Amino acid sequence: MNYRPEIDGLRAASVIAVLLFHAFPELVPGGFVGVDVFFVISGFLITSIILEGLRKQSFTIAGFYGRRIRRIFPALFLVLATSLAAGWVLLLADEYALLSKHVAGGAAFITNFMFVQESGYFDVASASKPMLHLWSLSIEEQFYLIWPLLITLLYRRFSTASAGATILVLLVTSFIVNVAFADAYPVETFYYPSGRFWELLIGAGLAYLQFRKTTVFSDVFVRVDTRLMPGATAGIVSILGLALILASVLTLDAGRAYPGFWALMPTLGGALVIVSGSHSVLNRVLLANRAMVFVGLISFPLYLWHWPILSFGHILYGAPDAAWKLSALAISFVLATLTYLLVEKRIRYQRLLPAPAIFAAMVVVGFAGGFVFTSGGIVSREINSLNQFEQEPFTLELARQCGLDAEWTEKFVDCYEDKRPPLRFAMVGDSKAGVMFRGVMQSSTPAGRWKMVGGNTKDGGSLVTYDPTTPDLTNTKITKNMLDAVTNDDRIKVVAVVGAARAITDLHNDYSWRGLRDESLDWQSGEAQLGNFVEVLVAAGKKVILVVDNPALGTREGCLNRLVSVPLVGVLQMNKADHNPECSLSLDEYYHLRQRYMDLLDSVRARFPDDVAVLDTAAEVCDLSAKRCTRTVDGRPAFVFTDHMSYHLAQKIGVKLNALASEL
Repeated sequence: MNYRPEIDGLRAASVIAVLLFHAFPELVPGGFVGVDVFFVISGFLITSIILEGLRKQSFTIAGFYGRRIRRIFPALFLVLATSLAAGWVLLLADEYALLSKHVAGGAAFITNFMFVQESGYFDVASASKPMLHLWSLSIEEQFYLIWPLLITLLYRRFSTASAGATILVLLVTSFIVNVAFADAYPVETFYYPSGRFWELLIGAGLAYLQFRKTTVFSDVFVRVDTRLMPGATAGIVSILGLALILASVLTLDAGRAYPGFWALMPTLGGALVIVSGSHSVLNRVLLANRAMVFVGLISFPLYLWHWPILSFGHILYGAPDAAWKLSALAISFVLATLTYLLVEKRIRYQRLLPAPAIFAAMVVVGFAGGFVFTSGGIVSREINSLNQFEQEPFTLELARQCGLDAEWTEKFVDCYEDKRPPLRFAMVGDSKAGVMFRGVMQSSTPAGRWKMVGGNTKDGGSLVTYDPTTPDLTNTKITKNMLDAVTNDDRIKVVAVVGAARAITDLHNDYSWRGLRDESLDWQSGEAQLGNFVEVLVAAGKKVILVVDNPALGTREGCLNRLVSVPLVGVLQMNKADHNPECSLSLDEYYHLRQRYMDLLDSVRARFPDDVAVLDTAAEVCDLSAKRCTRTVDGRPAFVFTDHMSYHLAQKIGVKLNALASEL
């Protein structure tokens, strides 16, 4: 092919849009569409090369894949191997296991399928996946596993016209799949090749049209006029194409079902820029200038490097500031330039290594990722010992029973009785109760031992809200069985009710309590249904303790006081809580946020003044002298994940709860 510098410039514009979106999404909310433009460019260039090779009878499948390996694998191998090495030093076991899984998927070009099972591209958790960006490369390579074989078969066995018809049929089919399922299955449509191939096929269609023109007109005509259209028209088409891309970058956002129809904006924009040719004034001045061309030349390693660096920043610091992000992008440009000059050019053009050796290296890094993943992130690494999350030292033997039949005993995750007499107390509730009860049981006394019913079930959570008017609902059945296990047990005198405040008020947030002040929450229904729950217990002659829920203070990963041992430097501390406002609350703010929730509990207590008590846990979950609530208590972790308390905190609350239960 004749070299077209404006296409490298278009590559540059696309990768810059993606980089800015990943670093500053508030400035370029639609920068992710740069990937769509990449797809069009890739489909155009690769199909052009294939068709030209077929015309000259020089194209071979083995040669194609050999060139593809030399083009893609060296830079990708370098990024995968470096990310594995960085993860060894910087990541905890569960984080490292996830990274390694994605490294293995990246080496096999299947990460797009992996991410369908995990979360969406725009999900909050995506920032902590250094290999997330490889989804697009996976789609490209899946396309190129099929496309050369198909186009060669059509060209050699049938005709060039059949190749064109096939491109059109496949393009339309893939686009229909994309539009039909974008709303109902947004994650699958975003990641699956079935809803993305049409973008590559737009480029392939352009290549086919150009190829047909080359074969129709004489070689003299092609040498004299390489433009696809007259100059004035080309200029207008180029302006329209760039305008569509720019409009996509500035107006589209993560809130839309994408790709869908919206992806037509950047893909058609890219197609128009390509078809306008090298002689369009805007292409020549804006895209074909030396700076843009150079960024286009390093665009592939730049795309590979930038996201792992930004993602590791999110993992280590939680919410990197603008200066850090700009530094990360600058480092990405340096690494991309070095990769292009020292690795890509030498291996791709000078052929320092044969394709089989490069392929073997990729297999090795893929197996290395798979090994680390199956090894659980290799817990023996030093960073795990420096960041110990205390293991639960629970030693009591519990009977796997709680007064339910075999079916429901099996369904409840937590259905236990302390084997030590006397059994006088019971704990019921959701997963908050599930993590609390061991600490409470461990700190119990001969004045009374505990049974536990609740946690989660195979059919859903065990809620402490109860609506007897909906007996056929699964949640109602779960709650009814939990209540029956306690009300039908004459040994039980006191019942501790432990439920997440967010579950009672239907707040869908397990890392922040700030939403508890939202007046749109259904406080009235939550109060009524918690009252129904307590009424069943009181009617059965039980005393009830409503345990005040602990505040939600970020996530373990988002607030980690991470320690890293660096040779010759020592132990470095990177406290993510310093960068994440969700990781702590002032005592005044904590009291303010929980006021409506406390009013709800007090209202339920007021209905049964002689039988219900409220256990306030503020003194255990917050430092009253420092007037602050954090994710540590007594210098030890207060939580194991999101807003679920650690064994240490559960024991502290357990001492207080056991004393109150013994008094009732």
